[in-house]
Amino acid sequence: MPSGGAHRTRSGTPSASPSTDRPWHHERLAFGTGTNSALLLVSRYREELRRTPDHRLALRRALRHAGPAVPASNVTVVPALPTLPVASIPSTRILGVAAATDPVCALLFALLVLPAALAACGRGLFWPFVPHVGDVDRAGIGGWHRLARGVARGPCSR
Repeated sequence: MPSGGAHRTRSGTPSASPSTDRPWHHERLAFGTGTNSALLLVSRYREELRRTPDHRLALRRALRHAGPAVPASNVTVVPALPTLPVASIPSTRILGVAAATDPVCALLFALLVLPAALAACGRGLFWPFVPHVGDVDRAGIGGWHRLARGVARGPCSR
């Protein structure tokens, strides 16, 4: 290992990983866009489970309402990635066009695999806090809601 604890690639440039020349940004980008897409759908599904007794009908409604937001959030990322080769940071420059496939894969997963998994798991997915029809939406109460209200009332909102 070179001095200072930095790993070097075969070409002699510093690397974040001792075992590969590939930057870790791909995994971060795929994980971030995938998490965003999944949260959009899963949170809407949870809301629908509080309104609908049939979990498959709740999933269809969640897909109808949150489904358009999933590709919309990915469409904002994908066109920007091919511009990265002009970046001044080498590790960012490497990403470029190849990284545009990460959000596309996350989108396909969120629209094809995740709904199938949600349909198979049903309400049990949310154990031990399983949402039932008529349950109170707790989003408007608690410490996080009070914090959000305080931020919204802050000096920037006037």
